[in-house]
Amino acid sequence: MREPHLDIHQAEGGGALIRRMGAASFEGAGGKLTSTVSSPIQVHGVSKVPARRAPRIGEHNNEVLKELGFADDEIDGLRSSGAIPGGQAGKNLEEAVRAR
Repeated sequence: MREPHLDIHQAEGGGALIRRMGAASFEGAGGKLTSTVSSPIQVHGVSKVPARRAPRIGEHNNEVLKELGFADDEIDGLRSSGAIPGGQAGKNLEEAVRAR
């Protein structure tokens, strides 16, 4: 028996997709978003990680650049030159992405 096609709102409200795959709590999303469809992928011997929001543009730049050996003053220079998001340049980039 084929199940009906559901839009995301129908599935979110307890449709076939949620019944079949389960719902997972969604960490850090904010707003009305509290759960998502659980991932169907399970790797033997590896625990699933909790669902969470995608990183914001440039959110982890400092950590990544430090791991690559950049000093704080070099990172500040990259940010002030607009080479990486941050400050006003980062805000403008995020606004442009949201507007799409």
